Amino acid sequence: MDALRKTNAGKTAEMRLYEALGIRLFRKALFLGERLRHLRDGDKNRNYHLESLSPGAAAAFEGYLLWHTLLHAFAILLLILPFCLLRCINPGLFWPDLILLLLLIVNLYCIMLQRYTYIRLKQVCERQKALMEKRAICAARKISAVHGELLCPEDLDYAAQLLSEIHKGGVIFVDAGRKESLLRLAALFPREEAAGDDDRLHEFLPWGNRARFVSRLQRRFTPERPDLLQRCSIVTADGETDRAFRRLFCDPAPEMILQRLLILKAVRKL
Repeated sequence: MDALRKTNAGKTAEMRLYEALGIRLFRKALFLGERLRHLRDGDKNRNYHLESLSPGAAAAFEGYLLWHTLLHAFAILLLILPFCLLRCINPGLFWPDLILLLLLIVNLYCIMLQRYTYIRLKQVCERQKALMEKRAICAARKISAVHGELLCPEDLDYAAQLLSEIHKGGVIFVDAGRKESLLRLAALFPREEAAGDDDRLHEFLPWGNRARFVSRLQRRFTPERPDLLQRCSIVTADGETDRAFRRLFCDPAPEMILQRLLILKAVRKL
C-alpha cells in the first residue's frame, strides 16, 4: 500500500512538472490545429481521442500513445544528422540551428504530452474501473435479494465465460443451446426495449490500416496488454438466439455489455 501511494505521488508530481512546463497549453494548440485542419469536413483525428472510458478502449488507446512516442523519438534522431552536418559545413550559421532547436522542442513536448496523457488515462481508468465494480456489486446484491430463487449456477458460469472471452478478443459464437440461459439471465434485470436490428452480429471495435500498424507495435512492445485490434465480434446462431441475446444486452454499447456481465460476475461470487 505504501509503495502504491509513493508511485501515485510520484506520478502526480510528474504531471505537475509537465503542467508547469506548459503541456496543457501545448495540448490546446495541438487540438486547435486539428480543428482547423478538419474545419471543412468536420472530422477528427481518431488517434488523438479516446473512444470511451471502458477498460478495453483505454488499453487499446495506449497503442496510439506508444505510436506517437516512437514517431517523435524517431523525428528527434533525424534532427541530429542535419545538425551535425551544419556544424561541420558552416558552424557560423545561426538560423538553421534555431529552426532545428524549435523542431527539437516541439518533438520533446509531443513526447511529454504522450506521457502526460498516459498518466491521466491510467488515473481516470482506475477510478472508472472502481466505479464500475462498485455499481456491479450494488446491483448484484439487489438481484440476489429479489431473484435469489431464479439464479442458476450454470447460467452464471456461462456469463463469466462470456466475459472472459470478450476480454480475450476474437470471434465468439453463441449457439442456439444458450438461448434459455440468456433468457433466464435477462429475467434478472428490469425489462428494457432491445436496440438494433436482427443482424446477429455484435462488433466491439472497428478496424483500420493505421490501427493495424499500431496494433503490431503494441503487441511487440506491450504484449501483456490488450492491443488495439483485440476486438470482439459476437455472432449468434439464429434469430431466436439473437433476440435472447438482445433481451439480456439491450444496450449494444460495449461498456454497457461489460457492465452487465460484471454484475453477473458479482452475483456469481455472492
